[in-house]
Amino acid sequence: MVKLVRHPQNAGYGRSLKDGIDAATYDTIIITDADGTYPVQDIPKLYEKYAQGFDMVVGARTGANYRQSLFKFSLRRVLKFMVEWASGKKIDDINSGFRIFSGTEIKKFYFHLCDTFSFTTSLTLAYMMTGKFVTYIPTEYYVR
Repeated sequence: MVKLVRHPQNAGYGRSLKDGIDAATYDTIIITDADGTYPVQDIPKLYEKYAQGFDMVVGARTGANYRQSLFKFSLRRVLKFMVEWASGKKIDDINSGFRIFSGTEIKKFYFHLCDTFSFTTSLTLAYMMTGKFVTYIPTEYYVR
C-alpha cells in the first residue's frame, strides 16, 4: 500500500524527506530527486553495496552536467574542502540526492538534520562524524 505524504504548504526538502521516511513501510530507504537527474537504473548497484554492511551508500555525481558553471563548481570545491577538513574524511559528494540507508538509523539523527535543502549535507556530516560506514558509487548526473 502506498502512503501519500502531503503538506499544506512548502515545508522544505529535508522535512519532506523526513516525513516520507516516517511513512515508509520498509526500513531500507532509497532517495532520489524527482527531476530525473539520477539514473534510477543504478539503484541495484547502491543496494548491492549497502548489503555489504555500509550504513549509507551515496551516488557520487559525475559528468559534464554535474560540473555546470565554473562558479557553481568552484563553490562545490570550497564546500568539499571545508567538510573534509572538519570531518577528517574523504567525501566524494556531500549533498548528492541519490542514496540508500536505514530508516531506523537515520531517525536517530533527525534532531540534527536540516528541514531545508541542506538535509543531505547535514546527513553526510552526521554519519561521518559518528563513525558510520559511508561509501560512494560514481553515478552519472543527467541534465536538469
